[in-house]
Amino acid sequence: MKGKKEKKEGLGMTSWKWKRIMIWGCWLIAAASLCFGIYKNFTAVDTVTVKETEKITEKVENYSGLESFTENFARIYFTYSLDPVAQENRRQQLAGYMQPSLVELNSGNTYAAGEIAVQGVQVWEVGAVEGEPDQYEVMFSVSMVSGDKAETTAFSMEVHREGRAYVVTKNPTVTSMPALSEYEEKYLESSDLLSAEDREKVEAFLNTFFGVYPKATDKELAYYVRDEKVSPIGKDYALQSIDNISIQTQEEGKYHVACYVTYMDNTIGVGVINQYDLFLAPQDNGELIITEMR
Repeated sequence: MKGKKEKKEGLGMTSWKWKRIMIWGCWLIAAASLCFGIYKNFTAVDTVTVKETEKITEKVENYSGLESFTENFARIYFTYSLDPVAQENRRQQLAGYMQPSLVELNSGNTYAAGEIAVQGVQVWEVGAVEGEPDQYEVMFSVSMVSGDKAETTAFSMEVHREGRAYVVTKNPTVTSMPALSEYEEKYLESSDLLSAEDREKVEAFLNTFFGVYPKATDKELAYYVRDEKVSPIGKDYALQSIDNISIQTQEEGKYHVACYVTYMDNTIGVGVINQYDLFLAPQDNGELIITEMR
């Protein structure tokens, strides 16, 4: 019996030792996890998500070179003489503007019944040809005179551009002339609730301002205008009349005014009709001032 009891006590001690080892092992694992977490917190690289915004800037293309090229070419192309020497000179000049095949096509032109002179060339439109890099379509009109007859005709042609080098790739072809648009801008209508006192106040200001405006200096304009775009015009004009005055009342004593102003140009002796849109506002002293003028 005594031997069995001692044996049991020995087994109990062994179990307790294993429990202690397991407990310490768990604590060591927990401490290691904590230390690793702290280490990662200090050494981690911050990741910042940056949302890139693409800024698209519309490219405004300069067509002035194409316009000058077209005007110079058209004056040569549409000028025709029955003199063989002049015809050969025209052919040589066209070689500086057109593809060789087009020069050959146009140098044998015998359809002109007489001398043709060019009075003027007007470029109306220039646009890129879709799907063809560096290729442009130009629409222009030419005023021509032959004897006592005159005519203005519109043409379309294509020009290839590489840097500052140009060449006509499609022969001038007749097209329709630019037409008058049917668009009509609505004229400002006066407010129904505009009082006689308000109208008299605005009209008095207009007469004073437009009376001094043609010859006013910067310092003088500052009394009447707060719009930086308005500068002295320095003209010998005399105010004749202010017509079709329309006034719309706005908040805080402001006004929107539309009117026609007629001046007499004393230099050349002719009447000049001007159209204005004005925005007026009251100053601290109660007097009106122009905040915008167009």
